[in-house]
Amino acid sequence: MSWKGSKPTDFFKNIEKSGTEKLQGLASQAINDVVSLSPSICGSFKGSHTVSVNNPDNSFKEHNDPSGSSTISKGQSTIKNAKFGDSVYIQTNHPLGSEIEHGNASKAPQGVYSIAFLNLKSKK
Repeated sequence: MSWKGSKPTDFFKNIEKSGTEKLQGLASQAINDVVSLSPSICGSFKGSHTVSVNNPDNSFKEHNDPSGSSTISKGQSTIKNAKFGDSVYIQTNHPLGSEIEHGNASKAPQGVYSIAFLNLKSKK
């Protein structure tokens, strides 16, 4: 007996493709929001955000990026490698990161990551 119509494996491939697209879309939105919401402290905070897949990146590299464009671009490149089922980490290890996130910066009184998370949550 031969199979007629769509195969069960086709269903899984569609779910996997949709899941990958959703993951990449949300992660892209998150890195854009995080960098855009970041105050420019000589550009070093905007440039401090990193994106990694399946493992956090606990390093800190001083990267001056006042506009945030190269940080977003680099993050987007990493996000393109993420697949359905992966974990995408967006983080900063900047020495002032915790202070900024807890509202101790006049240009980000409500933090950065918390606002980016609320933006994502509202999109569902």
